Amino acid sequence: MVSTRRRIRERVVDILKAASIPTVGTRVYSNRPSIQNHELPALIVYSDDGERIETVSHSTPKYARTATFNVRVMAQQTADLDDVLDDLLELVFDALFSDCQLGGASAGLGNLRSIEPREVRGPLIFEGQHKPTGALDLSFDAVFEFEPTDPSVPLFEFETADVDWDLAGGDAVDAEDTIHVQTPTP
Repeated sequence: MVSTRRRIRERVVDILKAASIPTVGTRVYSNRPSIQNHELPALIVYSDDGERIETVSHSTPKYARTATFNVRVMAQQTADLDDVLDDLLELVFDALFSDCQLGGASAGLGNLRSIEPREVRGPLIFEGQHKPTGALDLSFDAVFEFEPTDPSVPLFEFETADVDWDLAGGDAVDAEDTIHVQTPTP
């Protein structure tokens, strides 16, 4: 099974390649490859490590996961590096955010709610190559829904549960019920 994060990353690469961004063409890569100067300008799509998770539904377990992805726009350092990076970034932004669901179900991403721009970082200058390289990072959040693959498997296993009922008689306004759960001993 291919993870949703991987499918999103691959879909972003496909969209950016299809956009045929001038001077970049199909030099759009995934997973932080090593790029040589003769391959620039280029785009690299990668995901951050962390992810936020929110509960959408308790009755049938469903979660909204928010993962951060980045598109790194790279070019050789020249006198007009900022202009080159800004122009490329604008084209990336247009291609990427023209469909905030990245094609949705037709692209195998039926569980993707949306992508939302987050920030631009840079310019970053890398000196370790033959000729210095500059880059800008466009980060965006992808919000997608997730349901456990087997909803019959309980998220929390327990042996027994007891309920203490408080019927709030007399002048009492609120009733308070308590659930006591005994978990299995390992």
